[in-house]
Amino acid sequence: MVSENTTSRMGSANYLCRVMKYREPEIGEKKMAFVPHIDKSFMSTIHQNNVAGLEIKAKDGEWFGLPGLTFSSVVVMAGDAIMAWTNDRIKSPIHRVTMEGSEARYTLAQFSVMEKDMGEDHPLRYKPFDHLKFLDFFSQEENRMLESPIHTYCGV
Repeated sequence: MVSENTTSRMGSANYLCRVMKYREPEIGEKKMAFVPHIDKSFMSTIHQNNVAGLEIKAKDGEWFGLPGLTFSSVVVMAGDAIMAWTNDRIKSPIHRVTMEGSEARYTLAQFSVMEKDMGEDHPLRYKPFDHLKFLDFFSQEENRMLESPIHTYCGV
């Protein structure tokens, strides 16, 4: 359920749109195109060019792809910021990109950033934070391998 304040906060969102190209792997090259990670944004909306590669880590630790996506499909994933904003009500998935075959993979991704949400029934788990400062924190080499950068950065 979305809180009463959510609608008024929607106008405070910032957006970033990126086009990414993952080239086809060469013979004998590792198939990992982008390491396992959690997006640092509020939410990510991803469109692929019919070349599979996005995989999500399930709770049991197994990785699964997203078969059956068509050219008109989009994938929406929660990021670290929505996990903090909703006080852990919405979890952000660990995901990665792998490459197989002989075709380049193009992805159009939109990332968005918003504020947070908490209440009496759901006590504060994160201190207020500046999203750009969180991204700076994550960009430091020693913080890139943290299991949960958002918890380390601003967890209560």
